[in-house]
Amino acid sequence: MRKICVMSAILFMLSSVYAKDKDIAIYKPHTTFSGEQDTILTTRFDMDHPRDMSDYRPVNHTAPIRQDTTGTCWCYSGLSLLESELLRMGKEKVRLSRMYIVYREYVEKARHFVRTKGEAYFAQGSQHGQVILRMKQYGIVRESDYPGLAAGQTAHNHREMYKEMKSYLEYVEENEIWNEQQVLANIKMILNRYLGAPPQMIQVANTQMTPLQYLKHLDIPLNDYVSFISFKKFPFWTLHEYPVPDNWWHSPHYYNIPLEAFYSTIKKVIQKGYSVAIAGDVSEPGKYGEKDIAIVPSFDIPASHINQDSREFRFYNKSSTDDHGVHLIGYKKHKGEDWYLIKDSAGSAWRGEFPGYHFFHGDYLKLKILAFMVHRDAVADLLETFRTNLSEEFFNTTFDRGAYLFSQNQLVEADQHYVEMSRLRPRDAGVFNNLGYVKMERGKLDQAIDIFHQTIALDSSYAFAYNNLGEAILKKNPGDSAGLDLALDYFWKALEQDSLAEKAFKNVFDFGVYKVQQGKTDEAIELYDKLSAFRPENADIYNNMGYIHLMENNLEQAEENLTKAIELDGENANTHSNYGQYLLKADKPEEAIGEFEEALRLNPNLLQAKQLLQEAEKKVLEQQNPDNDNPKR
Repeated sequence: MRKICVMSAILFMLSSVYAKDKDIAIYKPHTTFSGEQDTILTTRFDMDHPRDMSDYRPVNHTAPIRQDTTGTCWCYSGLSLLESELLRMGKEKVRLSRMYIVYREYVEKARHFVRTKGEAYFAQGSQHGQVILRMKQYGIVRESDYPGLAAGQTAHNHREMYKEMKSYLEYVEENEIWNEQQVLANIKMILNRYLGAPPQMIQVANTQMTPLQYLKHLDIPLNDYVSFISFKKFPFWTLHEYPVPDNWWHSPHYYNIPLEAFYSTIKKVIQKGYSVAIAGDVSEPGKYGEKDIAIVPSFDIPASHINQDSREFRFYNKSSTDDHGVHLIGYKKHKGEDWYLIKDSAGSAWRGEFPGYHFFHGDYLKLKILAFMVHRDAVADLLETFRTNLSEEFFNTTFDRGAYLFSQNQLVEADQHYVEMSRLRPRDAGVFNNLGYVKMERGKLDQAIDIFHQTIALDSSYAFAYNNLGEAILKKNPGDSAGLDLALDYFWKALEQDSLAEKAFKNVFDFGVYKVQQGKTDEAIELYDKLSAFRPENADIYNNMGYIHLMENNLEQAEENLTKAIELDGENANTHSNYGQYLLKADKPEEAIGEFEEALRLNPNLLQAKQLLQEAEKKVLEQQNPDNDNPKR
C-alpha cells in the first residue's frame, strides 16, 4: 500500500513538471500588424484541444471576413452577431455592410467632438452597442450595396483616412471652429474620398428602399440586445459605464455581474444556441494566430488562481485592456476543459490552419474577456435578478441620465437609455412615457403612439401620457380632421386626470385659436367655456372668449368675459386693449381711451392698442365737434 502511494506521488510530480514545461515562455519571430518583423513572447501550444470545428456545433453564421488594416473589429463582430441572429430567427442570410456603420460612426464621433469642444475621444475603436445605435439612427445596407472601397481597391486600409480626419479635428480644436455643420461636411468629404458616399436608396428585389426601410424589412429586434461586464470596482447587479476609451460616449448600459455569473452565462447561452459578441484583450502571450489558439499560460497565472480579484488586478494595472471584439459561435467540452469557437476578423486569425477562426480556452474568457453582448431572451433569468436587486435610489439616478441626453440633443442615445430602463422596470409608466416622447421627437410617430398606449395601459391616470399621445397623433395627422378630433380628446383626458397639466391646457387653448382661424367661432366658444371649468381662475380663457364675442358683435357677452378677465389679471395688456375695443363698439370712446392707455403702459409696443387709441381719440373729437365732419371752405 505504501509503495502504491509513493508511486502515485511520483506520477503527480511528473504530471506537474510536464504542465510547467508545457507552458514555458519562449520567443518566436512575428510579423506585426504593420508588416514589420518582430519577436514575441509566447509558448509551445502543444496541449490537446478539439480542432475539428464541427465538434463545437457552431451556430449558423456567415463566413469570416477580414477587417484588413482597420481598427473596426467592433463593427465586424457586432454585425456578425446580428447576421447569425437573423439565421437563428429563421430569417434571410445576408452579409451586412461593415463600412456603412463605420462611416456613420465616424460622423457621430466628429459630431460629439464638436459638441464637447474637443473633449471627446476620437479613434477607430468603438463598442458592439454602437452598431445597434447606428442602425437605429441610419438603418443598414448589404455589403454588396456599400463595400466601402475606393475604385480599384480590394482591401481596406484606414490608416491615411483616420490620420487625415484626426489631423483635421486637431485643427478644428486649435482654431475653435465649433461649427457642427461645417465640420461634419468636411469629415464626410474625407470619408467619401476613401470609402465612397453611402447609398441613399438600395434595390431589394423589385423595390427601392432607404437604409431605414431595409432595416425594417430585415426586422432585426435591435432593442433586444444587452451587454454585460464584470468589475469589482462597481456594485454588482447594477448598470454602469464600461470604463474603456472605446466606450467613447460613456454608455452606462452595461449590466455588472460577478465573474462566476459572467462566465457561466456565456457558457449557458452558447449551449442554448445563442451566439455572443465578446470584447477584451487579445494582445497576450497565450493567443497565437499561427496555432489558432488562445490560452492562459501557467507562467502568466495558474488556472486555479483565476478569479474576480486576479481579473480586476490586471484591468487595474492595464495588463488587461479592451483591444479587440470577436464573435463567439460554438462550444465544446473536451477532457473536462471548456473550449470555444471564435469567429475573428483580425489578420492574426488568418495565419493558422483555420482562416478566420480561433479556439479559446475557458480560462482565457474568464481572465481576459471584459464585456459581451447577447440577445435578452438568452439571459432572461439574469435580467430578472437585476430587477429584483435594483434599488430605488440607483434607478432614479440612472433614470435621470435620459433627461441629460435629451437636453444634449443625443436623441438616439436617449432612446437606447430608456429602452434599458424599460428592461429594469417593465411596469414603470414613467419609463415608457419618456421613451415614447423621445421616439416622437425622433419622428418615429407610429412607435411613439404605440408606446404611449402602453403607458396608459400601465397607468390610466397618467396625464402626461394622454397629452403626449395627443401630440403624436397631431404630428402624424397634420390637418386631418379625424386626427385633430382624436388628439383633442386625449388633451381633454389629460386635463381630466390633472387639471394642472400645463401642456395639455396649452394644447386645448391653442385648439380654440385654431377654431377661430377656421371661422368656427361657436366651437371655439364651446371649447373655452368647457376649459374654464378646469381653470376657472385663468384670465386668458375669458379674454379669448371676450374677443370672439367682440368679433361677433355679441357685446353683452364680450363685456362679461373681458370684465372677468381684468378682474383675474389686471396686468394683461391684450385684455385692456380688447376691453377698450368693446367700449369703442359700445360708443364709449372716452372710457376706451383709458383702456388703450393702460394697455400701452403695460406694453408700449402693442400696435393694436396704438391704432385703436387714435381711433378713440378721433371719435371723442367728433363727438365734441359734430359739425367738423363737413367743414365749410
